[in-house]
Amino acid sequence: MKTYEFGIVGWGFAGMAHARAIANNPRTHLKAVCTRDPQRLRQAAAEYGVSHTTSDYAQLLAARPDVVVVCTPDHLHTAYAVAALEAGLNVLCEKPLVTDLGEARRLVSLVRETGKTFMTGQCARYFVRSALARAMVDQGDLGRLFFAEADYLHDAEEFMRDWRIDPVAPQNMILGGGCHPVDLLRWLVGNVAEAHAFANKLAFSETNPIEHDCVLMSLKFESGAIGKVLVTVGCKRPYSLGISLYGDRGTLVDERLFLARIPGLHDFMPVPVGHHSHDENPIFEYQLAHLVECLDDGRQPAADVVEGTRTVATCLAAVESVKTGKVVRVYNEF
Repeated sequence: MKTYEFGIVGWGFAGMAHARAIANNPRTHLKAVCTRDPQRLRQAAAEYGVSHTTSDYAQLLAARPDVVVVCTPDHLHTAYAVAALEAGLNVLCEKPLVTDLGEARRLVSLVRETGKTFMTGQCARYFVRSALARAMVDQGDLGRLFFAEADYLHDAEEFMRDWRIDPVAPQNMILGGGCHPVDLLRWLVGNVAEAHAFANKLAFSETNPIEHDCVLMSLKFESGAIGKVLVTVGCKRPYSLGISLYGDRGTLVDERLFLARIPGLHDFMPVPVGHHSHDENPIFEYQLAHLVECLDDGRQPAADVVEGTRTVATCLAAVESVKTGKVVRVYNEF
């Protein structure tokens, strides 16, 4: 069977996580790495035996890997992904896929035009708990969903450096962190029709250039279900990515399940799916395995370019709602 060669642009947390996953998959090989930091290039060559290390993205593209993994700062994703597609290469682009709807439309159009395989790196879909939730929804175990919530609770102070706090283009936490719970809810419940959001910045100091460190979103889904998303990157607590699904036949809250069809059940049942941590759930490995299957079959991944753009569109509706104080319709026509 074919072994796929990968090139990674960007060698931070995400780039190195993808590199480990590539090294652990017998059908993938890390061929090229591009970053501006010479020390990180040496690290990539030493740890992974990368044959092409460069600070010039054009040289990475010239190395002709089968897949380019885009791990640059959020606002640069589009330029690198577009260049890879135009070079005739498949793409795995980190989340959030884009930072505005114009970029989203351009990417969707180009993927359709080129026919290349394109994956959005919404890695939270690959936690075992996420897979359980999806299976229960697909099988109808919970019945008709009427309410859902997800939280991204992260003491992200240690990550508040480099490009994330660039005064010119700091990371937007609604997009950078909020895309995880938003994407999970979209995947499990369906497209979001409307968003209403509030935000503040009381955890981080005024010198931190990010606009908000806490956001609360109220969502209305196209199905009629309603939902809630809480995003905080300044909290003082362990990391958590919570999911709760409420249906007319049962309820799933994180690793606990209640089903109305079980006679005499009076409390939640624990579900042995492990905690949603990277240590217990090798989500980048699972994500890569799915991509390899899609490359074999010539099909698009579950989190394809359209899924990535619709998740961003929901987040951008929340951004607009925070600014205007109004309910904002979500653009889903990609």
